[in-house]
Amino acid sequence: MNQAQNWREFTDALRSFTGPQQNMVYADVDGNIGYDAPAWVPVRRKGDGSVPVPGDTDDYEWTGYIPFADLPHSYNPPGGIIATANSRVVPDQYPYFITHAWSAPWRTARIFELLEAGRNFTVADMLAIDMDTHSLEDEDLAKEVLTAGAARPPQNVDAQYALSLLRDWDGNADVNSAATLVCEVTRPALLDRMLRPKLGDDALSYHWSLSATFVDSALHNRWTRWLPPGDADFNVTLMKSLEEGLKQIPLRVGSKDPSAWKWGNTIPLIFHHPLDAMPFGRRLFDVGPFPQAGMATTIKATTPTSGPSMRIVVDFSDLDRSVNNLTLGESGQVFSPHYKDQFDAWSGGRSFPMLFSDAAVEKGASTSPGACEVAGRERGHLARRNVPGKKMRHDDSPTL
Repeated sequence: MNQAQNWREFTDALRSFTGPQQNMVYADVDGNIGYDAPAWVPVRRKGDGSVPVPGDTDDYEWTGYIPFADLPHSYNPPGGIIATANSRVVPDQYPYFITHAWSAPWRTARIFELLEAGRNFTVADMLAIDMDTHSLEDEDLAKEVLTAGAARPPQNVDAQYALSLLRDWDGNADVNSAATLVCEVTRPALLDRMLRPKLGDDALSYHWSLSATFVDSALHNRWTRWLPPGDADFNVTLMKSLEEGLKQIPLRVGSKDPSAWKWGNTIPLIFHHPLDAMPFGRRLFDVGPFPQAGMATTIKATTPTSGPSMRIVVDFSDLDRSVNNLTLGESGQVFSPHYKDQFDAWSGGRSFPMLFSDAAVEKGASTSPGACEVAGRERGHLARRNVPGKKMRHDDSPTL
C-alpha cells in the first residue's frame, strides 16, 4: 500500500487486508480523495456474531466473506469531503451486516460542519479542527433541557443555576466548562430514569456505547413508551433528571462550591508507565495528571484513558509543509530529553515539520537555534515560533 501510485493500486493493495476492519483514507497530489474499509468480513447463515449461538448445528456457520467490491468505499464524492470518525458508513439498505458498534455520529457531523465552510484550508486550520472541542452531543441535550426548563421551571436552586449556565454556553467542552459538566451528569441520570421502570436495578448494566444516541432519539422523537410512569411529559423527565444528575457533581469534583464545576478536572489525563507501581514510580515515571478539554464525541476525542496517539496533517500542495507529532516523545527512555518533549505541543495543538524532500531535510537538520513549531489557531492563523534552547536534529523528527 505504501508503494501505491494511484487509487487503483491503493485499492488493489487493500484486497489482501484481512482485518480487523479499518477506515483507510486516500489522497494524492492530483487532488483525488478516497475511502475504503477493507477486511474479510464474514457472511453468516443466521445471526450476526454478537451473542453465543448453539454449537451443535450448522445454522450459524460462515458462508463466505463480503465481496471486496461491496465493502464500504468512496472515491471523489460529490461533496468533496471524506470524514472517518468510526461512525456508521453504510445505509439502512446495505445488504450485509458489519457491526452494531458504530460510534455516535456527532464527531463526524462536526467535521463536516467545519469542512463545509468551503474555503482553502491551511495546515494550521486542520490542526485547529483536530483540536475542536465543540460538542454537538451536549449542545443538543442543552437545548432540550432549556426547553424543558422553560416549560417546567424548577424550584431547585442548583437546577436554576444549571439552566443559567446552559443559556450562556457556547457549546465548547473547555477545561473550565461548567455547562459541559451539567450535561454530562444529566444524560446518565436521564438514561437511568427511562430504563429503570422497565429493567429495575439491571438498568445500571445498560450503559452501552450508543446509549447517548438512544437518549437523543427518544427525546427528539418523543418516544412515549420510554416516558417514566408518573411523568406527565419529557419536560418533567428532563427536569427530574437534571436535579438528580446535579447531585453527582460534588462527588466528581470533590466540592459543593459551584466555582469547582470544571469539566476538565473530571477527565484528568495521566500517561502511566509500566513501572509506576514501584515505590516513587508515579512521581518518577508518570506524566500527568492534567485537566483536559473535549470528550469522546468531540473531534478532539478525549477520555481519561484514550485519545489521539499521533496528529498528522499532510499538505499535498507542498509535502514539506506537512506536520506531525506524538503524545510524549520519540524516546522510550524515561530520563531522555526526548521522552516527553513533544507533550506540550501535543496538548496545546501545535506540531512539528514532517519533511520529505532532501533539501528540506538537510536544511531542517542544520536549523539553529530552534525547531519550527506550527500552531493551529481558531481563525486559521499560521504561527511559527522557535523553541528556545533546542536544536533540530534528525532524531527529533517524528518516526513514521
